[in-house]
Amino acid sequence: MIISLDLSRHCIETATRLKREDLVRRCLKSPAPEEEAQLDYLTPFLEQADFPALRSRINAQVPHARQATLIFNQSPRRLQIHVDDRIILPVWQA
Repeated sequence: MIISLDLSRHCIETATRLKREDLVRRCLKSPAPEEEAQLDYLTPFLEQADFPALRSRINAQVPHARQATLIFNQSPRRLQIHVDDRIILPVWQA
């Protein structure tokens, strides 16, 4: 599962929350399997990720970040975060 986030105006936490809210609105109008699957990944990520540490890491490695790509693997549930084509660690795992 690949989810793109716009970081040009918000930090990764806010961008993730906005993406989740948009997906919830879309699913309420007309559920799509792809959007429901994205919600299944974003919800635990928002609940469990250490966003202060993640923001610090992103700001240190990519000070003017514009785009983030969250790449989730299903088994085991892992996440790799790319910010402006740079891999950011730590990797989150459910």
